[in-house]
Amino acid sequence: MGAQAATYDEPSAHDILVLSSFLYVLNIARWVFDHFTHAGLVGEVLLGIVYGTPVAGILPQEWESTFWEVGYLGLIIIVFEGGLYTQLDTIQQNLILSTIVAVTGVAFPIGLSILLLSVGFGYPYLDGFAGGAALAATSLGTTFSLLSSDSRNTKAIAQHSIDIRHTRIGVVLLSAALIDDIIGLILVSIIPSVTAESGNKQTALVEAVLRPVGVSVGLFLLVGIGPVRMRIVRLVHTVKRHLCRYLGEENATLLVLVAVLSGFVAAAYYAGASMLFGAWIGGALLGSVSQLASQDDDNESRRPRTPDTQTNELTPSLNPFRSTFEKHIASVQNYLLAPLFFASIGTAIPFLGLWKEKVLWRGVVYSLLMVVAKIVVGLWVVVWPVRSKENVNAAQHERDASVTSSAYYPALLLSFAMVSRGEISLIIAQLGGLEGEAYLVV
Repeated sequence: MGAQAATYDEPSAHDILVLSSFLYVLNIARWVFDHFTHAGLVGEVLLGIVYGTPVAGILPQEWESTFWEVGYLGLIIIVFEGGLYTQLDTIQQNLILSTIVAVTGVAFPIGLSILLLSVGFGYPYLDGFAGGAALAATSLGTTFSLLSSDSRNTKAIAQHSIDIRHTRIGVVLLSAALIDDIIGLILVSIIPSVTAESGNKQTALVEAVLRPVGVSVGLFLLVGIGPVRMRIVRLVHTVKRHLCRYLGEENATLLVLVAVLSGFVAAAYYAGASMLFGAWIGGALLGSVSQLASQDDDNESRRPRTPDTQTNELTPSLNPFRSTFEKHIASVQNYLLAPLFFASIGTAIPFLGLWKEKVLWRGVVYSLLMVVAKIVVGLWVVVWPVRSKENVNAAQHERDASVTSSAYYPALLLSFAMVSRGEISLIIAQLGGLEGEAYLVV
């Protein structure tokens, strides 16, 4: 009989115990590291190293592949959540500074990587280029995760009474991290075209460079800050208001949220850009939809109310998409999807191979150099003039002043936050063809 359906086999007690213990200990590790260091993802990565192929090999390899797939969904949602807290108007005001910071954060690591790995250690120049491209990526998902963890911490809120994501330096950081990741993925896509021996190598190289660059820039200029943005925002707002009549406010908001996220992720991927970029754009647009809805609610509040118009409404001051996200998605994201993603990073780290004497000292030297290469971006915050504009919200200035009373604090914050770490670097290193000793050093 042909295989017309999947065959169900009862899982063994061993598999159930391994899976349940992994998920439970994963959340314990996250809580411990989050409580003492505000970086719970470190515990998740370490547990992935222990349970995965690098050390104990408790998890079957097919499970690790599945966790990569499920975990990447968690990464997409992390970036999407960051988009929900992004103010596109503020990004537009700081776009030049963010771009300069991002370009500096890419050029210095690649240049110094080629000098050390290729000229100093004698590895091929493509390995030096791929290593620099990998460590030029800031890791947008990790940045969002760390900032989100800090914003949820009650002590941090009591001390600062602000969310760093809403400040000028936070916007510059997130924008530069996004640009860094996109540039890193674009640069590493050049390497297979350079090493290809086909006759269409030049055509493939041009396509590998121009397509992701053009799509990413086009999406951002047209949809992010351009004329298409408000048209899409008004369309989504109109569709949501019609759905509210049949589904209610909360169900309609959830449906629109999932549809926008899925649509922009798919559109970005098939157009040739990063799925993470599509997730971020989708989240940021929903924030604009909420602003438009608040304006409409303010206008309607001046009109006489009827009993029918007083039902199924959220407080205008709240972002309904954030509220819906926190209620329906955040729990699954925080306790399952995101931990699985960071644990899957640990399964891809060749932990035991890192402790060879030659690899160890070269890796330490290389790491220190790459940290210095990223820290230099903070100098732009010190030298960049802050211009007061009449159309800038006064509350924004007040928040920035409370956090950035000294020009050196935001510079240090930006410098160390831009240091490469996490998932994108591993992905870029593997896509760039790094292997052997050079991969272990990077």
